[in-house]
Amino acid sequence: MNWWANSNFGVDYVKANCRSGAPSEKKVMWNDLLNLRSRPGNWVIFGDFNTIRRVEERFKSTFCPSIATAFNKFIRDAGLLELNMGVRKFTYLCNDGIKLSKLDNFLICPNIMNPFPSASVIALPREYSDHLPILLRPCYLDFRPPSFRFFNSWLYTSEFDNIVIDAWNNFNGSGAADRYLSDKLRVVKKTIKAWRHVEFEKERKELIDLKKSINQLDQVAEDRLLSSDEIANWKDSKGCLF
Repeated sequence: MNWWANSNFGVDYVKANCRSGAPSEKKVMWNDLLNLRSRPGNWVIFGDFNTIRRVEERFKSTFCPSIATAFNKFIRDAGLLELNMGVRKFTYLCNDGIKLSKLDNFLICPNIMNPFPSASVIALPREYSDHLPILLRPCYLDFRPPSFRFFNSWLYTSEFDNIVIDAWNNFNGSGAADRYLSDKLRVVKKTIKAWRHVEFEKERKELIDLKKSINQLDQVAEDRLLSSDEIANWKDSKGCLF
């Protein structure tokens, strides 16, 4: 990739494989990698490690604390960092369609973050394998859900007041006063977001229709004079759009 080439990185490829998956063999492989890691240079270790770091990285399958501890020790001793993966929680789906694990990772040297402070990892769609392909990118991608934004223009819509009042009055909760208020406001926000989702689709369709109408009249005006009604329609559409 160009972004590696432009940063004067030399690349050595080392294929490490531990077919049996036995904990003892994994530890031997990690020790071998540690010996290689002692050489000077910047490292990116990636692929299917066939183990996890934390209990939440498995679903409906057995978590082995000892091997997770050994894996974390290897990462720590090697001075590596794990880049967080956006969008997806797991990278492996068992053939039974139930068991999930996060087995694939990118582990990098901290020095690599200097030229690429916004490096990130994304998971691509699973198509041919039981593993999700993972991709290391130099740019930052914000995977967090969009923050809630309130626009004053909503206050001028006819239904907004009733939506907020109904959500406020119909809330049922319990607990301490501060928790009760927090939960109540959360329900109001959720109701507003649901309303905005519906309204956004309506507004998007109206916007498309307005643009289509203006474009059609623009094309007609190139061939003939517009009628008075067409001109009025064109002006109204432009006024609504801008």
